[in-house]
Amino acid sequence: MKTVNIIFICIGAFIMVTNIIRYVRFLNTTGDVLSGGKTRDKIWKYSALCLLIFFLIGYLCIALFSKPDFMMAMILFGGSIFVAIVLTLMFVLLQTAKERSIDIAEVLVGVIDARDSNLNGHSRHVQKLTLLFWEYLPSN
Repeated sequence: MKTVNIIFICIGAFIMVTNIIRYVRFLNTTGDVLSGGKTRDKIWKYSALCLLIFFLIGYLCIALFSKPDFMMAMILFGGSIFVAIVLTLMFVLLQTAKERSIDIAEVLVGVIDARDSNLNGHSRHVQKLTLLFWEYLPSN
């Protein structure tokens, strides 16, 4: 039975490693206007990363140096699954917020263009030119 407990804790640790990798990728891809920002927000983001690493160390210490019972193994395994679910929900919610803000911006641009016949399509043209500039600018 001890082997089964260790296996569940090791699987939980592996899931925590993947959670940490996913969260680091999330931190690297959220440097935009919507989700970047204040120092306080950065502190929360990096505190969460430190806690994920702390829990991973806890998983490994319990698996290597302790004699876990079945309940402890299931709690740790379930905790790693819970973190994976919360991360997935967080990614989906952020993506939805980005899509909604883009939709709102497009509606507002359409309203502005509709007010004046001289502006019809002007904003789209400026957007295309800006994206061309962005594409050909040096990356640094």
